[in-house]
Amino acid sequence: MDTETTKAAAQIRAEVRALGTRGQGRRYPETLKRDVLAYAAERGKAGRGLAATSAELGIPERSIKLWSSTPRPSSTPKFVAMAVEGAPEVSPAPRIVVHAPGGLRIEGLDVALLAELLRRLA
Repeated sequence: MDTETTKAAAQIRAEVRALGTRGQGRRYPETLKRDVLAYAAERGKAGRGLAATSAELGIPERSIKLWSSTPRPSSTPKFVAMAVEGAPEVSPAPRIVVHAPGGLRIEGLDVALLAELLRRLA
């Protein structure tokens, strides 16, 4: 290990120690995660495996694997308001709300618009 790598490892270990005991639900700061991933990438180029890197830094191998994996989609639904071109102006009549699989939600329909939607989808 060269001097820069040794210094980087010592700095990361010091940051981890300063955080205190880690456990389920105790997150690492994003800046530390980025530093760890950069360090792991450098060590990987030098032929060191993840287990060795984990031991050098004092961070569980599983945590580093999770941080390096591709981000998972957010579990928070994202709603997008849409307007249908050519749709008639909606009247203040009672509205129907349609809930479809996959979280699709269509609001503001009256019976005639719902019938038209179903006809087009068939």
